[in-house]
Amino acid sequence: MSKENTKVTRIIDEIIHYLQSMGAKKIDLNYQELPDSYILTFKCDYDKEKMKGIYQMVKCLNLERQEEMEDTFWGLAGEHDRNQELALVGMMTDDATVYFDDERIEILLERIKHNK
Repeated sequence: MSKENTKVTRIIDEIIHYLQSMGAKKIDLNYQELPDSYILTFKCDYDKEKMKGIYQMVKCLNLERQEEMEDTFWGLAGEHDRNQELALVGMMTDDATVYFDDERIEILLERIKHNK
């Protein structure tokens, strides 16, 4: 698996773990690898009592991408702080859009491929 694919897999893993912590019982994932980017779409239910976590997720996912730090970030992250890990996902993606209502969440993430 390429280094880029490994990063995308980590992003998927972190989002799914966070959605599970939000009470998701059914998560749909659509993964697309395009010539210039990866598009990830997650759709799920959630526990309405955890609405505050949705606002925190939106904040974290909309952090600016920090490509030069990506390899370092995962090594620094711990397994217990979901918000910190979610912030790292935000720093590894170029665009994030979150839609939600009283029953469902939809997250669209884009990671642009950069040639080094």
